[in-house]
Formats: sequence, C-alpha cells, structure tokens
Amino acid sequence: AENFKAGESITVQGPLGPITVEPPPEAEAGKSLRYQLAPRPDFKVQVPPNTQPGTEVRFAREDGVEISAVVPKSLQDGDTFEVTPPVLMVRTPDGGVAGMQIAFRSYNEPEEAAEWFGLTLPEGCQPG
Repeated sequence: AENFKAGESITVQGPLGPITVEPPPEAEAGKSLRYQLAPRPDFKVQVPPNTQPGTEVRFAREDGVEISAVVPKSLQDGDTFEVTPPVLMVRTPDGGVAGMQIAFRSYNEPEEAAEWFGLTLPEGCQPG
C-alpha cells in the first residue's frame, strides 16, 4: 500500500474484492507479501498402524462428530498430519451488518447441482 505504516492493517485486492489484512511485524513499505486465504488446521491426526498413504481414515472429534481425511502420500504409520476444515469463502454484501442473514450458492459445481447455503453474519465482519 502506498501509505503503509508499520503496525497498521492494509486493504488489498482479494479474490472476491478488497480485504483488510494485518502485515507481519517485519513488513516494510514497497516489500511484497503473500497471504494464504485458508482456515487454520483444526487438529493433528496420527497415521494409524497398517495404513497406506492415500487411504481415507475416519476418527471422531471431541464433540463426537465423525471426520474423514486422506493420509498424505509422503506419510507412514505413526506420522502426524494436520486436518483443515473445508471452507467456502463468502463476500459480505454491501450494507451487511452483524446479525444479518444471507444466502449464497456454491459455484464449484454445474449450476443445476449448485448447493444453497445460509449464514448469520458474525460480529466484526465488514462489507467486502
């Protein structure tokens, strides 16, 4: 950003429009940064005995919900890997405020198979 000041957030162009990000402490004016827009991993899983890479493993979260994940190709018995929840990035509509309910469709599938979702905008979200 042209008016960058250390310790302040900046607005950059994201895949769905402008987003506000917090630069790391070592950021400097004129320096390029890359951000991965992804959720943090939920937990780590240990590869069960006699499980081949590429195999789907199932396990229960602490709340009892069953989750499945594929063992990465480079891992073997006893290794651990992080499991990241599936996500769908949604742009907060103009005029959107906390508590507002919105509906949206997934576009990764053919239009006739696209699935509709709904959510309530959480505290702290801003349009864009």
